[in-house]
Amino acid sequence: DVVHSVATMVQVDSWCEGLEDWELLSLILAAACHDVGHQGVTNEYHGRVQTAWSQEYGQYGGSVNEHAHAMITLSLLEEERNDFLHAVDPVVKQKIIEYVESMILQTDITWHVDVCQKFSDACSRGLACGSMDAA
Repeated sequence: DVVHSVATMVQVDSWCEGLEDWELLSLILAAACHDVGHQGVTNEYHGRVQTAWSQEYGQYGGSVNEHAHAMITLSLLEEERNDFLHAVDPVVKQKIIEYVESMILQTDITWHVDVCQKFSDACSRGLACGSMDAA
């Protein structure tokens, strides 16, 4: 549903017209991977029960699931057989990786309202979705 929503917004809405191809790729890749490996429990549960994920990914802050999703995604991309970005300029490839990681981390539900507000503010000012940092 997330990939479908992003694809629909990219095709129908004009808010991504100013984005570079690598930015759109980052957006779609993050949408596709935002819940990779999800175990079906909340960040709160991981913390309360002190799960293996909490031990491994809790060191990065409260977003255990999101850090796990990002790290799993990045580790999969590092595998030679999965590296579909091997021919991309190294600088652009690094930007893609950074964007994907950042976008996945921002899917933590505790940040949802703030991220949606920044996005809405950027859209109302006519900024591309890649310009949310300027918000």
